[in-house]
Amino acid sequence: MGHKIKKSLIIFCLIVGYFSTYGQRFSQFSSEFTLMEKRTGLEKPYSALLKGTFFMNKDEKRIEFNIHFPDRQKWIIKDSIFEKFIGDSLITSTKIKNFDDMSIFTDLLEVQKIDYGLSELGFTLKNTDVTESASFFEWSPPEVFAKFLKNAYTKTENNLLKAVRLIDVDGKEINATFFDNYENIRGMPIPTLITAKYTGNEQKLFKSLQFDKISLQ
Repeated sequence: MGHKIKKSLIIFCLIVGYFSTYGQRFSQFSSEFTLMEKRTGLEKPYSALLKGTFFMNKDEKRIEFNIHFPDRQKWIIKDSIFEKFIGDSLITSTKIKNFDDMSIFTDLLEVQKIDYGLSELGFTLKNTDVTESASFFEWSPPEVFAKFLKNAYTKTENNLLKAVRLIDVDGKEINATFFDNYENIRGMPIPTLITAKYTGNEQKLFKSLQFDKISLQ
């Protein structure tokens, strides 16, 4: 279960990758977090609950998870290396593939990404629909993503990202992520609740990530 949870937490790091400040006022982000996960469609469906603290230093490109529940562990991601500690003992040290593409590690506290960073990844804006209450954007993927993605969609309200949907080449929604319960932390809007649904060929994955006691420096 630990390997699956590790992958889940890294995925959620990517989800919060668009967090913003205005300029470069902050370089550190910390909070308490609760991560709930449920996977169905497997021979042995499973669910998991993690609680702990999250810390990121943008200048050092370092992310640290101190897991308090269900057991005590420390996970450190620095540059492209993931390390898992139990007590003072290093249990695992592995290299994360495509680390440079994980925008959270460089942009979490730098720019406002109401487009979820899609434009920086080479997506092009295809259509825009603006209503009184929200704005909807359709994105076409670059060639590197076009092999498995047909379109991406984002929704914003009051210049805050509210939802992201990814559609595969067969027209099937493979991911839907929602950003809610925004709080203004030192002038920075942060969604304190993020929920997501991933749909594969034979399984579905539901996630919920909640932040509490957020601090910016």
